[in-house]
Amino acid sequence: PNNSQALYQMGIIYSKQDNLEKSIEYFKRSIQTNGDYLYPAYRALRLIYVQLGQFDQAITCFKEFLSNHNCLASDYQRLSDLYVKIGNIDEAIFYLNTAIAIDGKDQFSYFDLSKLYEKTGNFEKALEKINNAISIESRTSFLMQKAKMLLRLGRVKEAEIAYNQVDKSWRSAFNNLKKLALKKGINLQEINKVEFPLGDSGLYPKSN
Repeated sequence: PNNSQALYQMGIIYSKQDNLEKSIEYFKRSIQTNGDYLYPAYRALRLIYVQLGQFDQAITCFKEFLSNHNCLASDYQRLSDLYVKIGNIDEAIFYLNTAIAIDGKDQFSYFDLSKLYEKTGNFEKALEKINNAISIESRTSFLMQKAKMLLRLGRVKEAEIAYNQVDKSWRSAFNNLKKLALKKGINLQEINKVEFPLGDSGLYPKSN
């Protein structure tokens, strides 16, 4: 086959047979035709690279597509996710901000951006972004993130207020944090210097 659709379909067939090398070959050939199946071929190729753990290749593939096409905010969100996977938080932040510039009404982009700024130690920026998310929709996970950032900044009373807005089943996280701090002999005002093993982001209760 030599047309975009046929080459793409061959790539799908080989991917279902777990012949990823052949699948990559056909997706690349589909892309080279610059036909109607350009977007799905790029997407499929990127997913295979991710499956193989070849995140740098996935990023290169994605950026090649983005440089030549009008893209959605979700495309830049996915690119940001890939940069997170390789530990490049600065680039992840850049592309998530790009996504927000396209669609500033996606609360989850602000939530993810808050967590990325948290990773860099920029708690003020992380608080700003989680407030953006809450202004669109008030969710338990958002309020928890806000309370955590307030604690990181030593603003304990404000953090307690944020926790009091969440469901009672989640409020124990704040008490757990205070107990752990007390056990470690840590003043809550110094909490921004501490790593707490209470879930992925430090405070969230573990799921049952």
